[in-house]
Amino acid sequence: LINDLDNAQNYYNRSIEIYEKYKDSTGLVLVYFNLAFVFIDMQEWEKAIEYLKKSIASAKQNRKSADLLSSYARAAAICFKIKKIKEGEVLLEECNSFLSLIELDLDRIYYHNAYGEYYYAKGKMEAALHSHRTAYKYSLLWKDPYYIADEALDIGRLYMKLSKVDSAEVFFRIA
Repeated sequence: LINDLDNAQNYYNRSIEIYEKYKDSTGLVLVYFNLAFVFIDMQEWEKAIEYLKKSIASAKQNRKSADLLSSYARAAAICFKIKKIKEGEVLLEECNSFLSLIELDLDRIYYHNAYGEYYYAKGKMEAALHSHRTAYKYSLLWKDPYYIADEALDIGRLYMKLSKVDSAEVFFRIA
């Protein structure tokens, strides 16, 4: 949270060693997922996807649906950002199989964000805007400034694409 990404990486890697030593797949899910976010913040997309896939593998061992949905959704969103559309579509399809099991607004944020990135990659700006606005709504319910700002930026970006500068400015000010 203080943007010390090198130390975050080091501590997450040390945590992975410990969780692997004790064969704690529950702990590994969270650590892999959080380490993926370090790489997301660094815009090292391939590494982020690598750790999200590790999170998915660990979550499958636990059969934890919410963890699977979150990891699949984040991996899909990244795939769309880096133009790996087919891989993203497969990951997004996996998300749909867990949709009825969502319990947290955070999972809804990830899900709708992934669809926003999907529609953006497909050039469907109005649909992308709708998905990101839905993710934004859930980010407000979740009350986490990181997600509120992230979705506000995405919405602002989409309004700019749609040449709606005034609306974009509203969301850029939020971010």
